[in-house]
Amino acid sequence: MFCAKPLLPLTLICALLPGQAPAQSSAQDMAPGFAPMPVSCAVRALREVRVAAPVSGVIASVTVRPGQKVAEGEVLARFDSQLAEAELALAEARASDTAARDSATARIAALTSRLARLEKALRSRAVSEAEVETARLDLDLAKGELLRAEAELRFAGLEAARVRVGVEKAVIRSPVAGTVGEMLIDAGEAPDSQQPIAVITVTDPLRVEAWVPSSEVPAFLAMTSFRARIGGTERPLDFDYAAPMADISSGTISVFFTLTAPDLLPGLDCQIITPPPGGEGAKL
Repeated sequence: MFCAKPLLPLTLICALLPGQAPAQSSAQDMAPGFAPMPVSCAVRALREVRVAAPVSGVIASVTVRPGQKVAEGEVLARFDSQLAEAELALAEARASDTAARDSATARIAALTSRLARLEKALRSRAVSEAEVETARLDLDLAKGELLRAEAELRFAGLEAARVRVGVEKAVIRSPVAGTVGEMLIDAGEAPDSQQPIAVITVTDPLRVEAWVPSSEVPAFLAMTSFRARIGGTERPLDFDYAAPMADISSGTISVFFTLTAPDLLPGLDCQIITPPPGGEGAKL
């Protein structure tokens, strides 16, 4: 049976440590010759994003591989969309076919002119009232045909937009910039909608987790700058935050930093290089 590691609040640990300087102490308050012990750390991804399939279907191609850096919006994979593209072409053709509307418009123009002539002839009693009424009815019917043709065009445009969304969803893009951690599908597979298909690790910036001995926390956080030795090279770190709870079993508190290093990948071990303390340290 495994038991959860006991944790203590960071503020309580700092209060219980005898003779420790508070986190806001200056260099003058430190004991002469103070030299903090080496602090181990690890380089991690800032976060992981699981990309889900927006629709169900058969994967036609996978365009990236694990370890590859991708930009936001870059294509990760494509569904087989031949049928959807054919439906889109048909829908767009219907949406752009204005023949019925143009015919109705021309018919209205002709019937309007004819009605005007008949009404003029009626005043001289050259035609009957019945002929004029028939012309008016024909004009009203033509106007109805125009309204119907315009409505059909609007519906065709909406249908084309709906099919276009389906075609666009056939292309799976990365929602963030980062590094491909895993591709969970291959070409020919048929994932369901919302099934995870890829894991993107956000590595700009990276996160560095350092395990600071509880007895060293106040002095450690009083440092004015932090650097890490990673693969033989020193890198500057930006303080992020300290965990509010301590791990009693290891006697450490996790302190987190961010690191801008496009050439590094998560998973590397490192060591914090702490210069002599001075000025105000990082705030808890």
